[in-house]
Amino acid sequence: MIRWRKDDSQPLPAARIGHVAVAVDARAVWGEELVVVHGGISEDKRALRDVAVLEVGGRHWIKPAPASGAGPPARAFHAAAAVGRVLYVFGGHVYVTEKAGLHKFDDTWTLDTDTWEWKALEAAGGGIKPAARDFAKMATLPGGKILLYGGVDAQDRRLDDTWLLDTSKRVWMEVKAGGARPKARTGHGIALLGAPPAPPRDLLTGGGEEVSKPDSAVALGVLR
Repeated sequence: MIRWRKDDSQPLPAARIGHVAVAVDARAVWGEELVVVHGGISEDKRALRDVAVLEVGGRHWIKPAPASGAGPPARAFHAAAAVGRVLYVFGGHVYVTEKAGLHKFDDTWTLDTDTWEWKALEAAGGGIKPAARDFAKMATLPGGKILLYGGVDAQDRRLDDTWLLDTSKRVWMEVKAGGARPKARTGHGIALLGAPPAPPRDLLTGGGEEVSKPDSAVALGVLR
């Protein structure tokens, strides 16, 4: 039976919205499966840049001591996914008081959960990368690749583009998928479909916000 229960893990990180939370299997190093939380907006409307980690087995929250490296600027409504024990973060926004508006990011960062060291990922292959955006979604694919879809760009336009990051080569490439293309959207959901141990064959996205709220689900074949 599937059932909800309240998790009483302590000590809780600060309340926030617009953060990312990604599961990382770190049993080989830390003996635990982890949920890594980064960024967001606090109750007093400050953009956050901290990392909070839930040790799933011990049901205990920790704040890992940062290694060398400043890490990404504070941000919210960014996208994240993990390849192995490395967290990848892209985009998001921060409110800039001086211009009374949002600054949207187009940078990619990695967080090594073995050492808790942040590094900026400088894209190879001529530096081609997705446009700055927030409210996008990322998903991990087989072979060390990450798919990025949708969001809102710096001109406040909804996006329907799809990008693939090859983490081993540090190369972003835009995916020109065939078939019926879903409407541009933001704040949508994304999930991989497939029964382990076989690799996933489809990526499912649905919902979110466009001119009207999409109510349909669309699948993208990722291993076809």
